[in-house]
Amino acid sequence: MSRTILINNVYSYRNKGDSAIIEAMMSYIREVAPDSRIVLLSNFSSENRPYYAACNAESAPHLWDIPMDDAKLRRLVRAVKAMLGIGFGAMHLPGANSQTMKLYRQCDAVIDAGGGSLYSSNRHKFSLGLYQHLFNLWFGKKIGKSVLIAPQSIGPFNSDRERNSTAHLLRMLDCVMIREKISSSFLREYNVPHVLVPDIAFLGNFVIPASQAAKHYTALLPDKQQMRVGVTVLDWRWAKPGLSNNDEGEKQISRYLDAISSALISVAKTTQLHVSIFPQVTAGYGDTDLGISQRLMKMIEGHVTTVKVAEGDWTPSDLCHMYGEMDAFVASRMHSAIFAITRGVPTLALAYQPKTIGTFELLNLGQYAKDCMKVTGEEIASHLHAVVNDRAGERTKFTAAAAEAKALVKASLDRNWKPILTGEAVPEAQVKAESQVKWAAQVPTA
Repeated sequence: MSRTILINNVYSYRNKGDSAIIEAMMSYIREVAPDSRIVLLSNFSSENRPYYAACNAESAPHLWDIPMDDAKLRRLVRAVKAMLGIGFGAMHLPGANSQTMKLYRQCDAVIDAGGGSLYSSNRHKFSLGLYQHLFNLWFGKKIGKSVLIAPQSIGPFNSDRERNSTAHLLRMLDCVMIREKISSSFLREYNVPHVLVPDIAFLGNFVIPASQAAKHYTALLPDKQQMRVGVTVLDWRWAKPGLSNNDEGEKQISRYLDAISSALISVAKTTQLHVSIFPQVTAGYGDTDLGISQRLMKMIEGHVTTVKVAEGDWTPSDLCHMYGEMDAFVASRMHSAIFAITRGVPTLALAYQPKTIGTFELLNLGQYAKDCMKVTGEEIASHLHAVVNDRAGERTKFTAAAAEAKALVKASLDRNWKPILTGEAVPEAQVKAESQVKWAAQVPTA
C-alpha cells in the first residue's frame, strides 16, 4: 500500500550538506517502502521543486510558511499573516495554506529533516525560525500523525522559554534521533527519550555514478606526484554571537583564513601541493561560500603548486566523488567532512558549531576536530604532514570510522523508523521506552 511521507524543514538544495541529508532520507524510505509518495516541506519549495522532482519527490511550502526575507520586520509581518491564515483555514477562508494542510491530513508520517535547526537565533532575541519549526511538528502530532526526528543537533538556546518549548515538543514525538553527545545531555536533562546515532549522510546511499562535469574536474587534477588537498571554508560569523558585521568579526575571520593559508604554504615548501577549494553552499541570503573561497585562493596563489576554486552547481554525489580524489581534507563545512570521511579521506574539521566536534567525538576521531576560532596553522600543517608521512595508515582510520557510522545509522533506522514507514508501527509507548535505554548502547566505544 502506497504511503505518504512528509519531510519537514528542507533547506535549499544549494546547501549540499542539507541536500545530502534529504537524499539519504529519501533513499532509505524508498528502500523500505518503495511505493511511498514523498513531499518535501520548505521555505525554499519553489527553488527546490525542479531539483527534487528529478528524485521523484514533490515540494510544497510549510504549513506555517514564512518566506525568506532579509528584512526582519517584514518577515515578522508575513509570519503573523501566515499564522492567521492557518487559523482561518478550518473555515476555508482565504490565506490558509490549503495545499499543505491537505497533505498533513493525508500523510502517514512527518519526518523532520536531520541537521542543526532546533536552536535560538544569534541575531534576534525572538527566534522566529525556531517557533515555526516547532509548530510544524506540533501540528502533525496534534492531528494524530507519527512524527519522527532525523539525527539532529539541538541548541544552543537564548532563553529558558525556548529551551522548555523545544523539550516539551520533543517529548511528544514518536522517535527523536540525536547525532552528538552535547544534544543528548540536553535531552537527558529534560527527560526526552531519544536515540544517539551519527548523521544520516553517513549512509552514503545518495552516491550515484559521477556526472560528466565531475569527471571532467577530476580528470584535470594534477597527477599523484602532487599531494591533493581539499578545503572548504565559510564565513561563520552568523553562528557566533556578537561577531556579525563588526570589526571583531572581521578580525576573527582573517585570523582563521591566515591559519589555513599559512598551513598550506608551509606544507608546500617541502611537498608539491595542489589545493581544491570547494564552495559547498551557495544558497543566498548571505549563505554562500564562494566569496570566502576566492579570498583564500588569492592568499595562497603563487605559494602552492596549483590551486583552484571548484565553482559549479555540484550534487552531493558529485562532491563525494571529487572529495574522494583528494589525499587529505581540511573541512569547515561539517558535511564536507562527512563526504570526505565516507570516501576514506583523512580529514581535519574546523568546527564553527559544537555539532562538528560532537560528530567527530562520536566517531572516536575527536583529535581531528578543532575550534575554528582557536585553530593554529601549525595544527593544520601537522595534520597534512601526518598524511604525507603515512597516507595508508591515516586512510585506514577514516575508512573504519565511516563503516562503523554507516552500520550504526542503518541499524537504528531499521529499528526505529522502518515499522512506522511500512505501516507496521510498534506502539508509541514501546518506542519511547526502548529509546530511553538504547541511546547509551549506540555510542561507539573506544
